[in-house]
Amino acid sequence: MIDWSSISRDITYALRAMRRSPGFTLATVATIALGVGANAAVFSLLNALLLQPLDTERPEEMVRVYTSEGHAIRNDQDRLGGSSYADYLDLRESRALAGLAAFMPLGATVTVDGAPSRIETRVVSDDYFTVLGRPPFLGSWGGAREVILSHAFWSTTLGADPSAIGRTMQLNGRHTVVIAGVTSPQFKGIEMSDVSLYLSFADAREVVGRADLQTDRGERTVRLIGRLAPGATVGSAELSLNGVMRALAAEYPAQNAGREVAVRAATSIVPLELFGPAVIPVGVLVFAATLVMLAISGVNVAAVLLARTIRRRRELAVRLSLGASRGRIIRQLVTENLALALVAGAVVVALLTFLPRVAAWVGMPLAVRPVIDLEVLGYAIAVAVGVGLLFGVAPAMLGMRADVVESLRDGGLNTGHRRARTQSVLVSAQIALSMLLLVVSAALLVSLNNQQRIDPGFVVDRLVVATFVDPSGDSDAAREEAFTQLAVERLTALPGVTSVSVGSMAPLTSDGYRSTIGIPGYVAGPDEEMDVPTLTTGPHYFRTLGIPMVRGRERGTDDRAEFPLVVVNQSMARRYWGERDPVGAQVWLGGSRGQAAEVIGVAADARFRSLAEPPKPTFFVQYRAGGGTSVLIRTSGDPEPMLLGVRGAMARNDVPFTLVQLRTMPEILRSSLSASRAVSQVLLVLGILAILLASVGLYGVVSYVTAGRTREFGVRLALGATPGSITRLVLGYGARLAVIGGAVGLVLGVAALRLIETMLFGTWAGAPLGVIVAVVLGAVTLAACAVPAIRATAVSPASALRAE
Repeated sequence: MIDWSSISRDITYALRAMRRSPGFTLATVATIALGVGANAAVFSLLNALLLQPLDTERPEEMVRVYTSEGHAIRNDQDRLGGSSYADYLDLRESRALAGLAAFMPLGATVTVDGAPSRIETRVVSDDYFTVLGRPPFLGSWGGAREVILSHAFWSTTLGADPSAIGRTMQLNGRHTVVIAGVTSPQFKGIEMSDVSLYLSFADAREVVGRADLQTDRGERTVRLIGRLAPGATVGSAELSLNGVMRALAAEYPAQNAGREVAVRAATSIVPLELFGPAVIPVGVLVFAATLVMLAISGVNVAAVLLARTIRRRRELAVRLSLGASRGRIIRQLVTENLALALVAGAVVVALLTFLPRVAAWVGMPLAVRPVIDLEVLGYAIAVAVGVGLLFGVAPAMLGMRADVVESLRDGGLNTGHRRARTQSVLVSAQIALSMLLLVVSAALLVSLNNQQRIDPGFVVDRLVVATFVDPSGDSDAAREEAFTQLAVERLTALPGVTSVSVGSMAPLTSDGYRSTIGIPGYVAGPDEEMDVPTLTTGPHYFRTLGIPMVRGRERGTDDRAEFPLVVVNQSMARRYWGERDPVGAQVWLGGSRGQAAEVIGVAADARFRSLAEPPKPTFFVQYRAGGGTSVLIRTSGDPEPMLLGVRGAMARNDVPFTLVQLRTMPEILRSSLSASRAVSQVLLVLGILAILLASVGLYGVVSYVTAGRTREFGVRLALGATPGSITRLVLGYGARLAVIGGAVGLVLGVAALRLIETMLFGTWAGAPLGVIVAVVLGAVTLAACAVPAIRATAVSPASALRAE
């Protein structure tokens, strides 16, 4: 039977003990809260990204459906391609699915009350919200030229005005649409982006400018999400849909021959089948770092609690001598430690409530912002209690291994070699784990520095990139050509501009779209894809970027050829032509039956997607005037003052396209490294906090051991020892703990680097890191041991002997 009165007395005594020692209570609670808080914050983020089910009705039934070319499949990633809307209409008839919805990403400009803004839009099938089980919060869906707004967009832009239903607004500058409804305030979407507006495929013909979007089976830009029928499984749904696809291949062999369907369970907001290889390692690394931080906090608390228990040996001995059992006293000590952990857990819970605001402040998409729900709060409390029990029971039991008579005689001042050794081990463990974090974070910072120093293959300085969109939404080559001619002429005339060109993508943002090519005389292997990254560019593109031409030339404004001219990079020249000169050779755009183009030059390799990825075989289709809506501007001096001039030149009424982004290339380069920088900085902060905790633990142990050796130091000084020798003795003790912990931590750090070597770019510079570790460790050891050493030398021999 549980003795509740006894437990109540234990809790009351624990609370009184906390009030009697506010400094000790504050330090212990802060230490636990630091480790638990960091761990719980990262858990809440991973929970939102990977563990929370989709925001749909009965999320366990949801699946994602992909289609792909069967002959091009080399791994599971190759099976996860897009679909066409026409194929979607046939696939949704499968009896294995209770529903199948289609959606397509689209950027759009919306004008509300005369104020234009660029928003994230989705073209969706009419049954999109029905399949998800999330009907509109206001209004309904179904009429011509009707749109559904997200609740966030409706609230921020229209002031959450219910009368906005039925109002009109302008989409892409010239299309009038009616606001038909607003999504539920709880609906966050099913993607890692904030979607503000939903448009039906029926209305996309005019807005997107694609009359054949609903009928072209080769237009595979549509994504599919469905709901399993009762009794169906992912495997049975895949078999059923592949049966439909085989029928489509027989009916439409030109577009659907050899196509296959892959079905995957939609378990989280992040499609793990697509982004898992990139997201999971980073998430595991950061979460593992917080676990190490949690362990350091726990070990620190264990050392402090052990020291407190040892200081209370006389009190505990008196209780034992009066008849209390050791089990009863251990229970009291555990209750005190658990109370500290619960207070720390309450502090963590209070701090976690601010996490969604922080996520909103840094601009995280709504769908992936941490949600502080019962799962997260329960996790935080459970971890705090676990730390209290795991690191509180052992000190309580160890502190009770004392002889009652001895404890009463020495007053609890003698620490005992075994207990001092236990405290030393705990401190060395803290230092080892701290050095593990420091080594990993330093390696990631070195990797980041390596990426920043790498030559991207083009001249970064004095380069401005302006990105434009066609507000009409039309994919009109004539409009694009007229715009690019106007942009090049107007920007070239600006003072300080030395060269202007255009391209489909800005460097370090994408390696372009992939297109199928054919090369006369080249025989592809049985599993070799002939899809290569492609960029469309205008004249003087390579000159503007500062990419040297290795052979041949690039297209200039004087070239009058009406068919495309092609420049290939060195990687592509080596792969497809070997030692032969590709200049003058033909390339078929779209495969062996596609349009013929002539290779006029070979450009040096450059990194277009990211600094961490080596250059890939890439070719650049060069048009006489058009070639994209990313305008590159090379300046003769500092590009920052040019930004205002570019805006002024391109903001006039006669410019048919809208400027949506204007950045310098150094800014783009920094942005491309933002994710790596964020991970490195988080781990560095954790490493610094960990080493500070370890230094506090080292200080406490050295101070306590020094205080317990007061008589020994007094005898040494009485026998002629110098204060310097006492100082060296104390510093040597702390240095041994630091060296042992540092050595173990360095070994653990090197092992950890082996595990994350795929995340490191270039060499991780082990020797410099070792020097950094040694310097940090030496500084921490000296600082932590200096005060106890000074106190030891200040002891009067006579006073020390009298005190004993």
